[in-house]
Amino acid sequence: MQNKVAPVANGDPFDLPHLCRYFSERSPQPMVAVEGPAHVIRYLNPAFARLAEKASDELIGKPFPEALPEPAGNECVAILDRVFATGLPEKLMDQEHRQSPRAYWSYAMWAIMGADERPVGVMIHASATTEDAAFRQHVTAMNEALLIASVQQHELIDTIRRGEQEKRDLQAQLFQTQKLESLGALAGGIAHDLNNMLTPVLGYAQLASDSLPDDSPAAAMLKEVRSNALRAAYLVMQILAFAGKGRFVLEPVNLSNLVREMDGLLESAIAINADLVYDLAPALPLVEADATQLRQVVMNLVTNASESLNESGGTIAVRTGLIPTERDATITRDPTMDLSKGPYVFLEVTDSGCGMTAEVIEKIFDPFFTTKFTGRGLGLAVVLGIARGHNGSLEIRSELGKGSTLRVFLPCSTLLAPVATLVTPPKQEGWRGTGTILVIDDDSAVRHIVSHMLTHVGLSALVAESGLEGLSLFDKNPQKIDVVLLDMTMPGMDGLETARQLKSKRQGLPIVLMSGYSLHEVTLQSKGLGIAGVVQKPFNMKNLLATVRHALGQ
Repeated sequence: MQNKVAPVANGDPFDLPHLCRYFSERSPQPMVAVEGPAHVIRYLNPAFARLAEKASDELIGKPFPEALPEPAGNECVAILDRVFATGLPEKLMDQEHRQSPRAYWSYAMWAIMGADERPVGVMIHASATTEDAAFRQHVTAMNEALLIASVQQHELIDTIRRGEQEKRDLQAQLFQTQKLESLGALAGGIAHDLNNMLTPVLGYAQLASDSLPDDSPAAAMLKEVRSNALRAAYLVMQILAFAGKGRFVLEPVNLSNLVREMDGLLESAIAINADLVYDLAPALPLVEADATQLRQVVMNLVTNASESLNESGGTIAVRTGLIPTERDATITRDPTMDLSKGPYVFLEVTDSGCGMTAEVIEKIFDPFFTTKFTGRGLGLAVVLGIARGHNGSLEIRSELGKGSTLRVFLPCSTLLAPVATLVTPPKQEGWRGTGTILVIDDDSAVRHIVSHMLTHVGLSALVAESGLEGLSLFDKNPQKIDVVLLDMTMPGMDGLETARQLKSKRQGLPIVLMSGYSLHEVTLQSKGLGIAGVVQKPFNMKNLLATVRHALGQ
């Protein structure tokens, strides 16, 4: 007897369908699989063909009651109908064979479930017995045991199938997470380099403008340079928002009040034939957020909802509240979302528009993806980035022709005051400073423009291109240096480690960090270091000098 599993061409010998067929073909237990309400025979193993005393070709494709009218009988057909209708297993013991009164057939039957968890057929285990009481009793016990085993086998197959589906879902989520993380890292790196490029552009334009009379033609040109550089800086902010590292000024915000205050702006942004309705929770917990960024999220979602409506118009509903308890399999969530750490509040925008296909939803968080004309920007990728930058997330529920619902989740605030506040710039006109500033930045253009800005108001500047060089300069002038301007992101020794080393040399040394990342993120990372201030790139001369003046105590 062959005792090895037959090889599978171009496949896995442990593939579940292959193993099932292998054991079925070699099983001594007669088995037959029938399909549909007519119980058409789709498969039978050699043991069943021997029991029926017919060739397989004579039975395949024929209804079971017609192919084997005598062994089937009316009672067997009725049970087949019930199993197919209910999906519940049944057995039929000692079905008398009409042409041979001393012969009996027995069956164990269970439903074959389809992908939609509905019966598509019935699997039958059959046996034939004689009138011998002892033998019949033995067969009856075997059939009862077989029925139990069949149910267990059916449950095991269902469990394996669910496990395989869960595995596929997890793999898809992992792929999406890795893709977003890779894009976020790339976007963050690009934004960092762009901020370093824009900082000297804005700085030199400011210095050049200050040295020219107001009626100079060059002054107007420099104004345009600054204007376009600021527009580029806003684009960098969007890139950082996508990367989840946006420049946020955090404060306690009531989400319902924020939406309510935007009513006029939202009404002007939607189509004329669109109806905007609100369902805003009256006593909503505060969120720790940047109000400007949240307004961008609201505007983005409402504008997208309006553009999804057809020419006859429709309804856009804006809702706020605490995290809903319902969970729905049709919802597509950010794969990194974990709402178990709540509590969370949510902003929900629902439209009655065209909806989205599964293929569109899969790409909905990709930057620059759009179903409209080109040049629309980073799209929902920015919304997701802003949500993640606030330790929140986003989920989508949509069906083609039935509209869409987008929810942004934000953690409830535990604070009663802002996490960090920007330095209020004092008036700079005519201010002249005294002191020596150590500037540490790996970008030469940033070092030069910062040095120019400082010397422009009478301060002295020492420059270093790395943390190690900065520490060396400080060791040579430990008491001469009054303030350190330090870039957060540098190769080798980064800004935080450099700050720790400097603080170990002189505890009360004022250190100002320079970074293009979020104020909240910089504040959290530098917690405990006693940082005197943060300047966010790309900065202008007014903000830089205001922060340095504050650190100097002047």
